[in-house]
Amino acid sequence: MKNLSPLKLIYTLLLLSSLNLFAQLEAHLIENQGWVKGNYVEIGINEKGVFGTKKNNKPTSFHENREFSNLLFGFIANPKKDNWVDYDGDFFTPGEAEEGFSIEIDGINHNNNNVSFFDGVMGGIVSSKKIESDCFESLAQIIWEGSVDGLQIKRSYSVTENGTFIQMITSISNTSNDIKKNVFFMHNVDPDNNVSLSSVYATNLEILSQPSASDDIALVMATQDAVGGVEDTDGSAVSFYANDKRAKVSFGGFSNRSASNIWNGTTVTNTIGATTFDDIAMSISFNIGNIAPKETKNFVYYYFLKEVDKTFVPIIVNISTSNPTECNGNDGSLLLSGLNANEDYTISYSQNGTPIPEKTYTTDNLGNIEIANLIVGDYSDFKIGDTTCTSKLDTTYSLNPPAPLNPTFLTKNPTKCDGNDGSIILTDLNANENYIISYIKNGILIPDATFTTNSLGEIEIINLIEGDYSDFKITYKSCVTQLSSTHTLSPPTPLNPVFSSVNPTNCNGDDGTIIISGLTDGEQTVINYKVNGTAAPETIYAPNSAGEIALNNLSNGTFSDFSLEYISSSCSRTPSDIIVLNGTTPFTTTNIPDQSFCDINFDFITNIQLSVVDNIALGVLSSSEFSVSYHSSIDNANNSIDLDKNNYNTTGIPTYSLFAKIKNNTTGCYEIEPFIILINTPANFEIEDLFLCKTTDDNFITPEIDTNLDDSLYTFQWYLNDVLLPETTPNIFINTAGTYKVKATTITTGCSITEEAEVIPSGEPDKLDLFLNSELFANNHTITINALGSGNYIYRLNDEPFQESPVFENVPAGFNTFYVLDENGCGETSISKTIIDYPRFFTPNNDGSNDTWQIIGIEYLTNPTVQIANRFGKPLFTLTKGSKGWDGFYNGIRMPKNDYWFILTYTNDYGIKQQVKSHFSLIY
Repeated sequence: MKNLSPLKLIYTLLLLSSLNLFAQLEAHLIENQGWVKGNYVEIGINEKGVFGTKKNNKPTSFHENREFSNLLFGFIANPKKDNWVDYDGDFFTPGEAEEGFSIEIDGINHNNNNVSFFDGVMGGIVSSKKIESDCFESLAQIIWEGSVDGLQIKRSYSVTENGTFIQMITSISNTSNDIKKNVFFMHNVDPDNNVSLSSVYATNLEILSQPSASDDIALVMATQDAVGGVEDTDGSAVSFYANDKRAKVSFGGFSNRSASNIWNGTTVTNTIGATTFDDIAMSISFNIGNIAPKETKNFVYYYFLKEVDKTFVPIIVNISTSNPTECNGNDGSLLLSGLNANEDYTISYSQNGTPIPEKTYTTDNLGNIEIANLIVGDYSDFKIGDTTCTSKLDTTYSLNPPAPLNPTFLTKNPTKCDGNDGSIILTDLNANENYIISYIKNGILIPDATFTTNSLGEIEIINLIEGDYSDFKITYKSCVTQLSSTHTLSPPTPLNPVFSSVNPTNCNGDDGTIIISGLTDGEQTVINYKVNGTAAPETIYAPNSAGEIALNNLSNGTFSDFSLEYISSSCSRTPSDIIVLNGTTPFTTTNIPDQSFCDINFDFITNIQLSVVDNIALGVLSSSEFSVSYHSSIDNANNSIDLDKNNYNTTGIPTYSLFAKIKNNTTGCYEIEPFIILINTPANFEIEDLFLCKTTDDNFITPEIDTNLDDSLYTFQWYLNDVLLPETTPNIFINTAGTYKVKATTITTGCSITEEAEVIPSGEPDKLDLFLNSELFANNHTITINALGSGNYIYRLNDEPFQESPVFENVPAGFNTFYVLDENGCGETSISKTIIDYPRFFTPNNDGSNDTWQIIGIEYLTNPTVQIANRFGKPLFTLTKGSKGWDGFYNGIRMPKNDYWFILTYTNDYGIKQQVKSHFSLIY
């Protein structure tokens, strides 16, 4: 060092002091947003857990992040370590601030992102603090916590005092009782590096490593070359890095929102060695797999803010936990990482508040120390020392027991009344493991027994009788789970017969019936009983779908000593019912003449009222003493299988017989009389709906409705809107819209049928308008056609096919013709509209296509001018109505590919001057 005069020495010391004003570790919490900085990295985390805090809250000690549009502070770095003369960033906030993460649960993504406001993870910053250490490099750390769909998410963001990286640790805990399946995590960023200096958004992207058989490193890097000058002499770099076989890195896309798609490389590039130069995103993703109830999964990854390769290792001391596998087990552990390899350290700590004496440990080749054989509990007050110093850690680390069991119970009832073949199945357990189970059966304790699950994680407790099973106690790996639920095994359907009877109908006949109901459909049943004291033969019956058995062909007598037994379940019953059948005296009836009906469906199936035959069937008999029922056969009459006399459908045969059963209501005796059913059909014709087309002079073309029937065989009555018309001919001519009906009656049978037709007015629209629903320069121009008239209309744009909707989406710019066609064939008309728009890009490469840029339809605007500027607002070109368009040159210099802005000024239809701003792309 040269000798300095006292004044120069004082000046030099003051200069060095001023250059190191920012050289300190800081942590701030301002308006629920976290700020931390080391000597060479400064970051801001917002309430979403995403980089990008409010710039107007920036602590005074933080450096300017060169953000000029979003007023957000993400992260900046000084990898040259030159007191922030040549520093990099803000890495993503200029322009569209794409940065954030996504949690995906079984195909559903929940995104927290600066530019995404939907389906996010609710949460917030819980702390922003410094973690001082005497021996190791101190940290400044922000903790964010949130939750979504039963998952608790904890994320820490740490910078070291002298590092040029950001460590991000994520813990995902399942707080629900359900397994969370197919969980993925993704962090996405659009790296813009030093765009605020270079005006270039594109970066050099490269996949440097993916997890493989040789190592588990995932590394993707985005770089930019130096801009020049003191502010950027060496370019810039930002990387995603993880040493985790579950991780993958990629580049591609922009607003990436599906974590599994990114991990699987569906829409991005993830091949090692792949490179590109583009303004696109880069991502890191993790395949977490399934997370069981109460289970926690952790992973660590980094932002590197200088150019590195896969051999770079971030140095940061950390402690991770491994829970015991049993409730009373001692196989838990704490892993200390980031220490020097193969060196001795003295460590002491407290276990559940009890001090554990100091002990010497030696790190392995990776710089790790494992404290093993630990039980469930809280571990705190760590002191870690080497030969030079001892450091205290004020963080508490918890080891948790295995998650409690939550099995699902399934029951199988006994198949016999007194059987013991019931069972209870426990599912959702671990496969091929031993469980000790006790429970209470019908109030009696069943002691512990050992069961082994099958490959599906199921246990079946067999040979159980009917009853209540409760208070299950399950012991697994020394963990005891008490379940208070009750599970009931029920016996087969009980046998509870109900008796009814029908007396013999012919007084001295043998057509009596005993009906036994309340039985199980199809259950084979053995029945024994006595008739007048004598045992009847044992018989096996199968109840019908109504659960009934009929004992038929019975004569008068006393029926007793019934015995019933289900064959399959051995359930039996001996009811005490006694049934007495008693027939009485016969009577005389009269003949019933043929009955004629009309069927308008022509299939000889029609609904008729048989009750109109009641008085004929009774003759001189009193309706108060006798009743009439109708049957399709004599057997059905004897067995009381009735037809519905008030709602009877004929069989489809023109002529057939039915049987009337006339019964004495007091004695139960009855007689049966046959009669003939005759089904006639009416005229078979149809009349069709018509359209009454309106002509241009508001008159109508007169159509004809014709039955095409012979008026010597039929008579006719015509109706308009249910008002009788004077016409009685087979046809009429129409000059009025409405509902027309004609009733045709067959002269020989009197069978009538009525047909109807609608006469509907139609024609071209009486009024035709169109409305532009979208704003000038909209991405989707929408036109609505308003056609008022009596017709049904379909619509067409230019030469496109007709459509039913009057709304047209994505109408092209320029002159357009809209056609309106009456679907009923009554005419077509049209209306036109010009859409004003602009090309979203142009390619001035003299290939004859898109070589210039101009407002489409500018010739239809009044007093239009267009001013074109670059993205920084510098005017480049002015267009008017007669201009051919901008060719991409400014002062003879071809402008670079980029976004350019323009302002259109014109006078609207109301004489008011208006301005519209937007942008377009120049592409080569």
